[in-house]
Amino acid sequence: MPAVRGLEDYLRTLEIVESAPLHELQETTIGVDVFQWLRSNSFICKEALHSALGGLPITLEKQVHAQLFEFHKWKINPLFIFNGLKYSQNARAPFSSSRSRKYAAKRKQAWKSMEGNNIQKAIDLFSQISGYVSISAQDDLIRIFSRWNAMLPQRNKSLQARYEQKKREALTGIHVEKPNYFKPISWFRAPYYAASQMAYLESQEEMLHAVCGGCDLLMFGGEKVILNIDFKTSSYEVTDLDRVLYALEVNNCPYSFIDTCLLSGFDASRTFEPLTLAQTMTSFKDDRSQRNGKGKKKGSGRRNFSYKHSLDKVLKKGSGISVINEFLYQFLDTGSTSSYNSNFSGTSYRSNMSTRSMQSTGAQSIGGQSLGGRSAINMNSYVRRNKLPLREASGNIDKMLQHMLSPPDENQENQQNYKQQMAMAAQQQMMEEEEGPPENPKYREYLELYLVVRKRVCNAKVLSFNGETKIYCPFKWMNDQIIKIRKNKLKQQQTEEELKAAEEKEREEELMKKRHEDEDEKEKESKEGEANKLVTDENIPSNVYRLLGVGILSTFLPSAILGGHLIDTTPLIDSNELERSMNSLLPLRQKVLNIFQHGFGTSNSVSLQRWFQPNRDKELKYDIDWANKWVNQFKHVLSIIFDPKYNKIDAKQSIALVTPLKMITEIKSKMGGRIQPMTAEQLENFKLPQIVHISQLLTAAYCGTLITLNYIRDNCALSNVAKSLAKINKFEFETVLAIEMLQKEDLTEKVFTLIDENGKIFQIDSLSSAKYRNSEINHKIITRRRTLRLLTRICSLLPMRPFIDGKQGWESKLSHSLAAFNHVTTTYHHGIKNCIESAITWLYCNIEKKQNNKVIITPTFLKELALSLKQLPPEPCSGMGVLIQEFVINFADIDWNNLNQNNIGNDIDINSYKDQLITKQLALLKDTFPVFSRIHFAIQCCMQFFYQVCTLVKELGDAKILMNSVVVQFEDAYEYLRELGIWDAIYFMEISQSQNQQPQNK
Repeated sequence: MPAVRGLEDYLRTLEIVESAPLHELQETTIGVDVFQWLRSNSFICKEALHSALGGLPITLEKQVHAQLFEFHKWKINPLFIFNGLKYSQNARAPFSSSRSRKYAAKRKQAWKSMEGNNIQKAIDLFSQISGYVSISAQDDLIRIFSRWNAMLPQRNKSLQARYEQKKREALTGIHVEKPNYFKPISWFRAPYYAASQMAYLESQEEMLHAVCGGCDLLMFGGEKVILNIDFKTSSYEVTDLDRVLYALEVNNCPYSFIDTCLLSGFDASRTFEPLTLAQTMTSFKDDRSQRNGKGKKKGSGRRNFSYKHSLDKVLKKGSGISVINEFLYQFLDTGSTSSYNSNFSGTSYRSNMSTRSMQSTGAQSIGGQSLGGRSAINMNSYVRRNKLPLREASGNIDKMLQHMLSPPDENQENQQNYKQQMAMAAQQQMMEEEEGPPENPKYREYLELYLVVRKRVCNAKVLSFNGETKIYCPFKWMNDQIIKIRKNKLKQQQTEEELKAAEEKEREEELMKKRHEDEDEKEKESKEGEANKLVTDENIPSNVYRLLGVGILSTFLPSAILGGHLIDTTPLIDSNELERSMNSLLPLRQKVLNIFQHGFGTSNSVSLQRWFQPNRDKELKYDIDWANKWVNQFKHVLSIIFDPKYNKIDAKQSIALVTPLKMITEIKSKMGGRIQPMTAEQLENFKLPQIVHISQLLTAAYCGTLITLNYIRDNCALSNVAKSLAKINKFEFETVLAIEMLQKEDLTEKVFTLIDENGKIFQIDSLSSAKYRNSEINHKIITRRRTLRLLTRICSLLPMRPFIDGKQGWESKLSHSLAAFNHVTTTYHHGIKNCIESAITWLYCNIEKKQNNKVIITPTFLKELALSLKQLPPEPCSGMGVLIQEFVINFADIDWNNLNQNNIGNDIDINSYKDQLITKQLALLKDTFPVFSRIHFAIQCCMQFFYQVCTLVKELGDAKILMNSVVVQFEDAYEYLRELGIWDAIYFMEISQSQNQQPQNK
């Protein structure tokens, strides 16, 4: 998330961050940066096992509500603003920093403690590496704020009742103060930077008294910036923009302040590497030892970063661009800073340069190895010879690719070719030296990225009134005023002729500057090529920003389309199975990108960068043919489902993900079993239905999702999977999630193969693990382990939210195996959610382009739609799987199937005895997992869901959709649970529960 490196520390050093009493903020409206607010209050850190459990923080709602009560108590009106689209940057290599490796090692140690049942030690270790504020956690605040606002009428009614009672009880003439009524919480997501949005509302629209967040607010022109609010000490820390500019001596050149912040490190513009060096190395041209990789030891010449040093450099050179240009032709042979990552290094550049030299002179080999004919490396034979799994072998191939262009060891066979190549490279090098020193591609890349970020900071897109976007230019008024003052002073000092000459010179400089800018722009365009040019966000329909603003549309994929890079970063737990799932979902991701681009009106190519293939970026091109086919199918389905003759969608109707499948099935029966195709003319003239309520829009969105998932095909035909899904009435989203994973063979009972930070592979929960080392291995143990893995993985698809009260976090045992599997589940979960978002976005974009529907763009409708989508299951976690695993293990000791009157005695009722056993089991689970408040319902839902999935698997297996091996796994698991008596026990629980509820209902 955006933050200016070193600025806050420097401001505190200058003592221009002051502490003030909190009562000064009473009756004020302040803008609050959601990310900074979550991070500064350590909401996530208070749940040590949150990252190990997965999903969303359990106690987040409780903690947020406590903070909102404090805002209400002090009569402060917060306006919460979320960060919007993120400008993409180059992906970092996995574990590329010492900090990430240290965290990975500590996480491994924590899991070892958890597997050894040393839970407290595991909690202590996990607490040291927790606190990451994910995008999902921020998005969950939308649901929390909505729930808070929904409870306000009841709270205000209670306050009013107490006020009336006090008035009646008060003596005549005594004034009773009116209560402090609760006000609804306001929030929205900015188009891009939350800081720019808040600064715009404060400084330009004057809607806010102050803004609360990080120091990046100052860079965007925030005037009164609150860095921290401490309700415990009843104080807040604040700084003032005018004082900051004056203290930094940039009050007469505000854009130098922006340049310093960008060079120090902000967003995609990481810290400029030369600013972290103690001494400036000599240029490439003058120092040949640097060029040949000799000289100072790697990592020498480093010093701690200083914001003041960056500021001094900018003030000395006049601008950030001048600072970068000073080092543009230098090759500093030192380790990269942890805050900046590039595709280039000194070594890689020298290799690439020599390669280009060889290619330009017609060389046919590199390092003496032929490039023609067969591939230099045969993957399959390499794997067999070295007895490596595919993932580890591909990792080694990646490392080889990095060094393929480096000069090989000289040997008799290749010595002559090698010398010839080096001679040609030297000749080419001399030619380059005559033309002038070459640019450092690392710093050229940095300069280009710097200019992009600077342009977006100085011309920030913000949300204005009526949902429209506009460009906000921080410091523009100040800079214009400074220029005006300078011109007035110049007029007073100069004669008319001198003034005319100065104006002429200024015009010439402006023309020269514009000419250089045009030349640079043309050169940049020629390098990129017409095919790879990205369409800017000026063409994006305004409805997209409306959807972003209320949280209907997430930021990940739209950011990738507009930025050109889709980056999958290293997960907390890496595995071969996760890589497999990412590859399995790649076609679905491509489809979603196509739908988004069709709605946006763009045709960008997106570079996909993944942690497990750091050297093999994949280009995702816009497939207009597939997009047009999807649009035609979507139009056809909408024309049928929204036809009032065959189907009516009620405003109060509950719409689930599979509801359109039920509708199409009923419509087909009314139409005689066949739906006529639409002609090309009908498709061309088709108008989207006039949507007037949420149920209609959800139906349309789910139709588009089911088409993307290939459940609805041409002419509204349903696939065999869709026909089975149309019959279910519970766990709709989770069932679709399970079926998708089963079809791609990513939901099995197989053991996971993990990969640590060193690239070493190891298996967990296998028979060779420590807990089975001294056990007697037999068929029963193998069946039990397989059943538990399959059962727990299925149940971990279910959300914990309906069965917890959110008052305490998870502090019990966890499963490393389920935590690894949860990463796979989350990948599929995001895939389906992205399908829904893309369909909604396409609808809104096309309604804006071709039709006028003012109903669906009203704030009330949009926020109601956002809340409806938040009712879908949240990000999955492993909690339900861990719970059902403990239940099955404990239940196996009961021997339920052999319970009869003879075993327990004739004087004890068998049903009462069974009820006591189940109650005891549930009490034991409650002691083990105190986070659950409705533990019996959680157990029942787990088993009901598993039974539903088993039934579907059998049906799809008979239809030859799922492989026989998958069906056998579920049959074995079902039979094992039947032998334990669990199915009978669950049925007994449901009967007992219904009997207990009957007297209460009477």
